[in-house]
Amino acid sequence: MPEVWRRCTCASPADAPARRRLRCPGAVTDAAGAGPLLPLPRAPTAPARRAAAAAAAQVVLKVEMACSGCSGAVERVLKKMEGVESFDVSLEQQRVVVRGAALTPEAVLATVAKTGKKAELVA
Repeated sequence: MPEVWRRCTCASPADAPARRRLRCPGAVTDAAGAGPLLPLPRAPTAPARRAAAAAAAQVVLKVEMACSGCSGAVERVLKKMEGVESFDVSLEQQRVVVRGAALTPEAVLATVAKTGKKAELVA
């Protein structure tokens, strides 16, 4: 795949003599010799974004919940927890799945345990 290039904007046209002496690190000159060109960062493709989302930490807990009030208490503490991107609370399966970039299983377990529900780490 060919790289996309953009002209360096770190020096103004008035600084052209300085730009010839002090080029941007790793820059190359275009065919016309007009100045340094730098690689333009590409936006991640859809598969790359999905892979990054999948790489986010996922913590699965088994939590003893008897009613919708119990599951609501777990949802409330997870909404307040920093770093949580999404979560699923299943009263029927007695399972909580928490997703986030900077989550540790111990922190999630401690947060859910604050509700007074018995919780254990599954994955």
